[in-house]
Amino acid sequence: MKAPSLQVVDSHVHVWDPAVLDYAWLDAAPALNHPFLPADLPHTPQNTRAAVFVQADCRADQALKEVDWVSGLRTDWPQARRDRGVCAHQPR
Repeated sequence: MKAPSLQVVDSHVHVWDPAVLDYAWLDAAPALNHPFLPADLPHTPQNTRAAVFVQADCRADQALKEVDWVSGLRTDWPQARRDRGVCAHQPR
C-alpha cells in the first residue's frame, strides 16, 4: 500500500526585492543584496499547500507596501495563493 503524501504549510518564508522596497540590512550582506523571490526558494515541494510570509525588515514606513507587494506575488507563486498568514512589521 502506498503511504499518503503529507501536506505541508511552509510556516516561515522571506522574500525581498531591493528594487521594490528598501532593506537597510542588505548593505551589510552583499551576498544577499539582490532580489530573492519565490522562484529562488531552495525547495518548493509539490506537497506544499500554503505558505506564511514573514516580513523581511524593509523600512518601517514601507511595511504596508511590503504586504501589498507580497500579495501581488500570488499569480506567480501557487503556495501564496493559499497563504495562511502574513507576519508583517509591527511599528513601535
